[in-house]
Amino acid sequence: MLKKRSVLLLLTAVFLQKPKMYTFEGLAPIIVKRIAKTLIEIQKTGISLIIVEQNFRMALEIATRCYVMNLGRIAFEGPSNAITENPGLQKKLLAV
Repeated sequence: MLKKRSVLLLLTAVFLQKPKMYTFEGLAPIIVKRIAKTLIEIQKTGISLIIVEQNFRMALEIATRCYVMNLGRIAFEGPSNAITENPGLQKKLLAV
């Protein structure tokens, strides 16, 4: 099991390389939660992040803006709280 320190070291190593893009795939849910917390801390420093994630609840915890795509087209664009505060919009756009 990856400890918080390991996740931080991994993310530090990634960001020190100044990547234009980095992907994490197939991670255990506990690791995803730790990475999400770390991304929130990174975001607080003023670094912009683009997150492509199927777990919309986790993504919306981090994001200030949201884009929802359907069939390759943008179905919604706006502030994240527009979706988090509107269950009808969640159901329409995210099939929840």
